[in-house]
Amino acid sequence: MKLFYGISVPLEKKENIKESIFINGLNVKQGNWNPGKKRKRFLSENEKLDFLSKNTKIELSSFFGNHQQDITFATADFESANYYAMKHNKKNNTDIGLVIEFTANIKDVIIDGNDLLRHHYIWDCTNEDALEILSMIYSPKIRHYIDLARNSTNSEQTQIISLIAMQDNEMIIGHLNNEIIVELGCNIPSKTHLCVKSPILSDSIIKIHDGSDVLLIPEITHQTLQNICRMKNV
Repeated sequence: MKLFYGISVPLEKKENIKESIFINGLNVKQGNWNPGKKRKRFLSENEKLDFLSKNTKIELSSFFGNHQQDITFATADFESANYYAMKHNKKNNTDIGLVIEFTANIKDVIIDGNDLLRHHYIWDCTNEDALEILSMIYSPKIRHYIDLARNSTNSEQTQIISLIAMQDNEMIIGHLNNEIIVELGCNIPSKTHLCVKSPILSDSIIKIHDGSDVLLIPEITHQTLQNICRMKNV
């Protein structure tokens, strides 16, 4: 699959940074915005199936520590990455945006739940309008996981269900095709939000685009979605 990553760089360093990415691959230190070293746990298909079909107990602590792998944030659409490059990651007005296009295998990609799916109101939602919106953003499969979460016995189990949902291939593929622009945290409009295993090697780099001044405008905010989720069905 093709993914995108947006960075902002000083104009005078543009060509050197582009050359470095083509030679050495992508790392978070090549742009102005450095989110620090981020890590996620990638579950095997057997682990996911065991938990969901056999109710094997997975400790929440197993999602952290030595089981985690380095990740890079990414999007599945140019426009979302472009917003990071041209707006969110800029430090100075003279900085310019670059959007790196690269390839990744679906087994190395999960949904980034930090901005939306981490919220408890998603996993307790019963409002049909909200469920339809979430189905369009992530695929109808999310209803299955919300049902599991609503029937879970404690908050730790709910969190594990949400983490597994973010790694479900059907959910990931559905999200790759999302066209709804959601305003996430920090007022960031985005169609897609993903994590991909790092490092992103040089042979995965397809192209480095100049940023565009045309920026996304959100169609719905996460606060509005939260309000709809908490409404009772009529």
